[in-house]
Amino acid sequence: MKHSSPPSRNRFASCPGLCLLLAVWLGFLGCTTGTPFVQFDEDALGRPIQGDFIRNGLIRVPVTINGNIQGKMLVDTGAPISSFNNELIDARDGDIVAVETLKVGGFTFLGPVISASCDFASAIEGGLSNGIFGYDLMQGFAVTFDYQTGQLILDRRFKPDTIPHSRAASTYSMPFELSGGAFFFPFIIPPTRIILDVSIEDASPIPMLFDTGATVTILEDNFFGTLPDRARPTLEADAQGKSGEIIETTVTRLASFQPLNGPTVVDMPAAIAESRLFEGVEPTVDAPIRGLIGGTYLRNFAVTVDYPNRRLHLEPYNELSHLDPNEFVLLGIAVEVQEEAFVIIEVLEESAAETAGLMSGDVIVRVDGQDVSGFSLQELRDLLSVSAGQVVEFEIDRERESLTISVEAEDRLPSLTSL
Repeated sequence: MKHSSPPSRNRFASCPGLCLLLAVWLGFLGCTTGTPFVQFDEDALGRPIQGDFIRNGLIRVPVTINGNIQGKMLVDTGAPISSFNNELIDARDGDIVAVETLKVGGFTFLGPVISASCDFASAIEGGLSNGIFGYDLMQGFAVTFDYQTGQLILDRRFKPDTIPHSRAASTYSMPFELSGGAFFFPFIIPPTRIILDVSIEDASPIPMLFDTGATVTILEDNFFGTLPDRARPTLEADAQGKSGEIIETTVTRLASFQPLNGPTVVDMPAAIAESRLFEGVEPTVDAPIRGLIGGTYLRNFAVTVDYPNRRLHLEPYNELSHLDPNEFVLLGIAVEVQEEAFVIIEVLEESAAETAGLMSGDVIVRVDGQDVSGFSLQELRDLLSVSAGQVVEFEIDRERESLTISVEAEDRLPSLTSL
């Protein structure tokens, strides 16, 4: 039976963990004038939509727009409305656009799907996504994020057996209310945000935004300063702010992280950022928030956001083979394609690459004896994905001088127990 109803730049860094995609800047983007209708067959409910698990913390699904435009969208509970790349829908940055149909899996959302047009070129590195699949399209469903398989599942309600491979001994269920909302003449954004109280290393609970569009869990620096002193690894990284500005962050590890009535994750990577990173979110949340609950926490579970019944369900995985054990192992370089050559544009301070003698401006000719001319940027990225202690030999061209430099990869964010 078919149903029709409204739902109630060309570069990379050598460490995937450094690529912090933060959707918080979407907090004030665009508006919605109503709820799109959706058509689906009964058997589409509960049927997995095959997507991808990317950046060690995000789920991306394939979509078809207006019947013939193919794209991929990040699924983001932190975004009030869906947004599309300018190039995908031929619009200008900031335009409010009406998409007639959007199909994902067995579900077709009927227009007009009112959305914002954005320039994702700098925010979503390497063209990993054409847009954001937001609350406006998820609000009528129990939405399951299976981080192990990269699948998304839409159903009428939460079903404990939806993810059979999680095989969790217990399911953690937490009630939530939707917060926020805003008025941008002439449009109204209803409450869409999920705020949870979280206890970190036995500190008093703080309010945090539940955000499947953030690769990493993020804490405000002022709160982090109140946590107990302990030996922690640190790694400097950049985050994308609400207006596209780059905000410096420090990635570290937390001894424990536990939402109220939820499961605890120990030795968890998290980013520490200045409070201004959250300034674009708070006006649409109606409350101060002290951080984002992102992928470094959520990826440990099969996560179901049951919007109709206002409950969040977390099913712990029995094993975490989908996580990259070398997430924070890096050589310490950022590479860009310039005139069909791979040019090192940045060498991280105090990194293995700096110690070995690589410099900004060096042109990579060979890696471990393999000529990289003709490689794509992704192929070079794969070639440089290494384990801690592995030595990579670079043949470079520096001002017309050929040099061979060996770099030993290092884990820049080791476990707390190893310190």
